[in-house]
Amino acid sequence: LSKSALSKQVAQLTEAGYLSEEYVTRAGRSRLRLALTDEGVQAYRNHVRALKDIIESSAPVRSLNDRRC
Repeated sequence: LSKSALSKQVAQLTEAGYLSEEYVTRAGRSRLRLALTDEGVQAYRNHVRALKDIIESSAPVRSLNDRRC
């Protein structure tokens, strides 16, 4: 992932209210600290729940030994 692509994604998530940004300086170096907001945490949990629902609702995978012609 390139720095520019990451920067674009961070900006979009921040604008949507899912991330908060904080610039901190440690040992003379500037760093950007990112954190999920409460809204971001809820969106993440909803996304994980939706993925689990998709997995659970899919048909079971048949093994190669369970072929019925």
